[in-house]
Amino acid sequence: MNKYILYRIGIVEEDDGDGDEVEAEEMVAVEFGDTIDDVLENLLRAVRDDLSEMPEYAQCEVNAYGPHFENCSGKTYDMMGVVCPPAAEKNILFDYIVEEEEA
Repeated sequence: MNKYILYRIGIVEEDDGDGDEVEAEEMVAVEFGDTIDDVLENLLRAVRDDLSEMPEYAQCEVNAYGPHFENCSGKTYDMMGVVCPPAAEKNILFDYIVEEEEA
């Protein structure tokens, strides 16, 4: 049995005032299963739920994709959340990662 931890990746500015940006992770969900395929639907649902619960995207369609195995390293999987605003030129993309650990 493995534990799969889903994180949303975001860019935030450092508080030291020099304008540097760093990646920040926010845990979104934890699932348990023997393989990534066993928990994939739950992880995709968690990405969609995470984006749907953000007030600024309440009227938007959201989708989730992944994992992108070509970008995987070891037991870390890349996923993507997509927000499709009703009247916008571009969709908004969010990076997610899933880390696999032995439970």
